[in-house]
Amino acid sequence: MTKTTPDFLAHDHDPRDPNPWLAMYLDQSTPIAEEVKRAWLGDSGSRSRQFVLPFIRPVARTLIVLFQVIKVFTPRRLAFSRTLHRLLAWGMENFIRPEANWLILRHFHLGSQILQFIAANAPVNVPTNPLRPQAIADVREDMFLVHDLNLYNFVIRLNQNLRDAGLQLEYVPCPDFSMLHQPSLRLEDMPARRRNFLDLQSSIELFTPIYQLLLTDSDSGAPRIRCSWTKRLACTPRPSSMHAHTWCWSTTGIRWCRCRRCAPASGSRCMDCRRRWRTPSS
Repeated sequence: MTKTTPDFLAHDHDPRDPNPWLAMYLDQSTPIAEEVKRAWLGDSGSRSRQFVLPFIRPVARTLIVLFQVIKVFTPRRLAFSRTLHRLLAWGMENFIRPEANWLILRHFHLGSQILQFIAANAPVNVPTNPLRPQAIADVREDMFLVHDLNLYNFVIRLNQNLRDAGLQLEYVPCPDFSMLHQPSLRLEDMPARRRNFLDLQSSIELFTPIYQLLLTDSDSGAPRIRCSWTKRLACTPRPSSMHAHTWCWSTTGIRWCRCRRCAPASGSRCMDCRRRWRTPSS
């Protein structure tokens, strides 16, 4: 076995004590790229998430409260973005698992592709600023903050331009998929020293109070709102009065169903109309 083999694949199946991560890995009901599933479940089933996260979470959330109290007595616009990102890059390089680092860098690529897809198929012109980090060192250039700013600026510009032109997002018979592709990042290129043990969720819990301390209140709160918006952007409904295609983003690309409203997937079928998902080429 290589060192990148997840624990749930390194041991034989025991019918008396089945591994839930192995069950999720073998399940084919949700369309997701094989390498992404291995990395995600390998990180989720790690010892760090099982034993370290329960101790990190209460400490991190207590620090958020303490830092918020401290900020009451400091200037509101005081921020140290460059220091924050250098600290995050250092932590990613030295303490975070290869799978978690790979998923973090990958999410910048996919987030940019989602915005580019919407911009390319919108009836108005909307500028984008794609982020395509190839290494952890690229994070030092304020990448987490720019990632959030990209989303807010895109939503504002898109809807302002639509309002000014008196238009709205409509069904596109031949959408442009040219910007959608698997990122060129390789899991093997991520640091994999003995001290790189922290899982993704534990890392997020540790990152949050650092955000709270080194950024302004509006900047540190931006990621929480952005996560909610990203979910909405990843599954964008069309007006219910139109027999329009509903576009749904997945890790393997774009899946769509010809139904009246956006509905989540249940296996290979839409939960709304029970039609099978189709790929852009079909």
